[in-house]
Amino acid sequence: MAPEQPYISAGSIYPIELGERMVRVEEELKNQRELMKQGFDQNDKRFDEVNTRLKAIETKMFQFMVWSTGFTATVAGIVVGVIKFT
Repeated sequence: MAPEQPYISAGSIYPIELGERMVRVEEELKNQRELMKQGFDQNDKRFDEVNTRLKAIETKMFQFMVWSTGFTATVAGIVVGVIKFT
């Protein structure tokens, strides 16, 4: 059989202890807010890095598309010219 736990009533806790507990809770909440802010800042930095990389890929794809279209048009013109003049 487990020993009985002493019952502590709300009236037996001194106001000073409650004040100290409130201060500790407030400090802990402040620390948690700071940690959350740091985490959000790191996420923002990561999203910015990914966004930069995606923009670079988009630019390369557009350049390839322009080059590919020009190459295709040139080859088509040569083929049509060879067929027409032979």
